[in-house]
Amino acid sequence: MPNFEQQNLHKKFLNKKFKMIKLILLFIFALKSINCEQNVYNMPLELCSDSPMTGFTRTGYCIANEHDQGSHFVCATVTADFLEYSKSMGNDLSTPHPPYFPGLKPGDNWCLCVYRWIQAKRNGRQPPVVLQSTNFRTLEFLRNFNLTLEDLETSTNFDQNLSAGVTNSKREL
Repeated sequence: MPNFEQQNLHKKFLNKKFKMIKLILLFIFALKSINCEQNVYNMPLELCSDSPMTGFTRTGYCIANEHDQGSHFVCATVTADFLEYSKSMGNDLSTPHPPYFPGLKPGDNWCLCVYRWIQAKRNGRQPPVVLQSTNFRTLEFLRNFNLTLEDLETSTNFDQNLSAGVTNSKREL
């Protein structure tokens, strides 16, 4: 019969093993939550940017959680015009705020708030959209403003969407 010390060691070992299993399961769940998100073509959501690291959750993907008040679902390649416009509207995206925000420069991909993109579009200053990295949930917001997938498609980053094999023909999915 094991003595008290051996039983105590065995309990500690099982407790550590249980904690490790919990961590692994949490990690797997986090990965699945990223991978199950869909883009505007109802295909797996692709990385928007990991340099700079974007997304409300800073995973590089345009996904959100319950704390995201801005619905950062639109992956766009920011332009100098858009950065100037955003700053004029009270959201300076070009000034760094280390260590959390690097500041953006023209050509960076970034997950934008859907409402900011809609606002910029209505003012003719929207940045081009990277469709394969724009979250499907964007379409819900667009409908509320009488906008459609076609509005995103006419504002695309042609080079990035073409290299990913995204064409207007996928709209039928």
